[in-house]
Amino acid sequence: MNSLKPIILVMLSRITTLLLLLLFASCGYSDKDLSFTDYDRRFLPPFKKGDTILYESSKKDIYIVIISDIDSAQKSYESLILPAFKRLTVKIRYKASYYNAILKRDIDQKNRDTLWDDMFNMMKYPGSKSIYYTFQFRDFAANEYNVSQLRVDTINIDGSVIKNYYVIKSGYPEKDTTPTSIQQLYWTKNDGIVAYKYTNGIYWVKKGKRLYQ
Repeated sequence: MNSLKPIILVMLSRITTLLLLLLFASCGYSDKDLSFTDYDRRFLPPFKKGDTILYESSKKDIYIVIISDIDSAQKSYESLILPAFKRLTVKIRYKASYYNAILKRDIDQKNRDTLWDDMFNMMKYPGSKSIYYTFQFRDFAANEYNVSQLRVDTINIDGSVIKNYYVIKSGYPEKDTTPTSIQQLYWTKNDGIVAYKYTNGIYWVKKGKRLYQ
């Protein structure tokens, strides 16, 4: 038994050291690390569940977006001993339908309650102090690396005046092979997507909000 005592002491010492390291790692977060700052939220529009947004093309087609869910929560993954990982998330989901001006009908009528996707997602990892953004809309996908600096000039797209906006380029331009692939979004803090552009040069512009009937 005495011969095992040094081995037991070494094992206890190593376990104690490991526990202390885990403890300091998990407790090294400040209040700022565990919340989104105003700067973190610079892309986050003040949407509410049920907000309905209309986009109109130069051909008078209509694309209707309904904000279906806003998930804002701190999520933790626990180890057997101490919190090993934490993540803060905000996610905006939408469902949509498309009205064709020539056919004069809603071609996604039957899918109105089931067609949905993520529009915006922000994730913060306090342990590494990193924050990531994703932007998705129809066939479009991008991340924070595809976003321009805030532009303070004023532009006019099909009669809509846009200022204080970001231009978000497609993160996968090699996949934008069809005329109706979305090439870029125009995004503002107050309204999210205010316009978007197809590869064929056609723009879609936000025309307002209304209650969906």
